[in-house]
Amino acid sequence: MKLKEEIESLDNFTEMIENQIIKSRVKHLLEWYVKKATSYKCCYYILSIAMIIINASIPVIHQFKWEQSKIFVSSISAIASIIASILTLVSVKDTWFRYRKHVELIKTECMLFNCQCGDYSKEDREKIFIENIENIISEERGYWEKFKFKNENEGAS
Repeated sequence: MKLKEEIESLDNFTEMIENQIIKSRVKHLLEWYVKKATSYKCCYYILSIAMIIINASIPVIHQFKWEQSKIFVSSISAIASIIASILTLVSVKDTWFRYRKHVELIKTECMLFNCQCGDYSKEDREKIFIENIENIISEERGYWEKFKFKNENEGAS
């Protein structure tokens, strides 16, 4: 599904939410996670494809016996190393998957809410719903803080 289509489809997940504050919050979260997941996905594919092309071209370029081939091979090898480092440092693929996972978790909660399943069949279902949504976000935030500070502390050691 394309980004625009997915963003437009998010209304289907939030239409049954009566409280406008909750509805707006959930829609904002869904849009944010969908956009971020999509941008990390694009970044991952662009950098990965660039790295594949660069690495595949190194042996070919090396076979040319022109004056600057050694400098050129060294330069593009350095670029490939930089790209690989960026992919690792920023954890592009992991972040993409994590954001996508949270989109799907929030969508699942929305569908359960819309269908009035389980805890959402009770009277205070909107309260339970937003608590569950905020727990999902809190889990993500906790993971991000742990991961970010773990990497910063490792770099300081």
